[in-house]
Amino acid sequence: SRYGSGENGSNAANRANRRLIIRGGPVAIMTSKTRLDILLIAALGLIFITLPVFFQRLHSDEVIFWEVAKNIAAGAGPLSETHEGTFFILHMPLPFLINAFFLMISPHIFIARVVASLFTVGCAILIYMAASKRFDRDESIIGALFFLFSFQMLRYGGRFYLDQFGAMFFIASIYFIFLRRHATAGLFALLAILSREYWAAVYPFMFVYVMRQG
Repeated sequence: SRYGSGENGSNAANRANRRLIIRGGPVAIMTSKTRLDILLIAALGLIFITLPVFFQRLHSDEVIFWEVAKNIAAGAGPLSETHEGTFFILHMPLPFLINAFFLMISPHIFIARVVASLFTVGCAILIYMAASKRFDRDESIIGALFFLFSFQMLRYGGRFYLDQFGAMFFIASIYFIFLRRHATAGLFALLAILSREYWAAVYPFMFVYVMRQG
């Protein structure tokens, strides 16, 4: 066998496949185990992140973000009145625009929270997918679950804050960098910056990594 036999041969083949992907080879076909892993992560995310949003009280800036998104959904614009007076969007607009689209269906806070929670679950799935390009299956799953069950995610991952929107787009950008699809990675990096301004500080490091990648 080209890679030897037994467990060592299997590990060598897996490393060769990952190198093929990283160096611009074809995207690996999603196996049944990969699909099962993604379904497991998604199910756990829906149970522990999405489901609790229906039982949590309104929290801090979430109220203002929700009101701004509702105002945009109603066509009132970001400078209209909130419960704290006229509020100007001091953050990037994309999370508000995304949630405003769904709030046109219903302006309830639960709609805004469900959308935000799905972005959190999407982060966990993308962490698994990105990690699987560099690490083994078990390590990729553990990384996704560490994120999903971290204190911050369990407490805030289902609330309508802005961070999970930018985070999901950023992790998607990393995933496509690993696949050497740099144009797609750049698009997701832009969406990350339009979701949360601090991701702009990470962009130069991503650019350097891509240049070193060759």
